Amino acid sequence: MSKYIFLKNFIIQFYKKGVNKRRTQERSAHKIAYTINLSLRTFDKKIEFENKEIFKAFEKCGYTLMTSEGEFTWERFHSNHTLVTIDKFLNIDVQSNKDLRSTRLKSYSPKWSNDSKNRIDKLKMDLEKFWDENKHLITGSFLNNNC
Repeated sequence: MSKYIFLKNFIIQFYKKGVNKRRTQERSAHKIAYTINLSLRTFDKKIEFENKEIFKAFEKCGYTLMTSEGEFTWERFHSNHTLVTIDKFLNIDVQSNKDLRSTRLKSYSPKWSNDSKNRIDKLKMDLEKFWDENKHLITGSFLNNNC
């Protein structure tokens, strides 16, 4: 139960809802779940949430878990570049997931603006603060599962 509370708090703090409900590669639910696990492994290598847990937490936080619409046709694939292998999407603001993924970078691209660098640096500090305030909810449960 505390793992679930930790995950909900993480989603509330670091993700924003998207304005529209487009199904794009950047909104792939599996990609978002991977980013969350990757971000948390920075603090503890044993942490890994199952995709089902992450999807359920997003739904409880008011996000929409969408699936591919309609039947697949080759005409649709060629004209709209439909992503065949992706079947679940979340209505997030894509930039929040990109920023979270960027916190793992050791250095920034020279093309990045100072605003972007400052935003990522602030996000790194927010992640550390979040971990310090909420790690008690999660570390014990993962240690018990591995025994």
